[in-house]
Amino acid sequence: MGCNIELESITSAIKARDLLKRKNFKVQIEKTVKGTKKGCSYSVITNKDCNSALKILDGNVKIIGIS
Repeated sequence: MGCNIELESITSAIKARDLLKRKNFKVQIEKTVKGTKKGCSYSVITNKDCNSALKILDGNVKIIGIS
């Protein structure tokens, strides 16, 4: 089970990637193509469930969507 977390900027995505990698997540960053109303955004795609990833990212980056 994986998780797609939408973030507001590439800087936030890089920070999220680094935080998750330290906790042994496999992480990939992709530019969010559709579904956002905030303009340019990036998604961090992980190999583990969303709840685990969100606990790590909570308070560290601004999350604007999850799928």
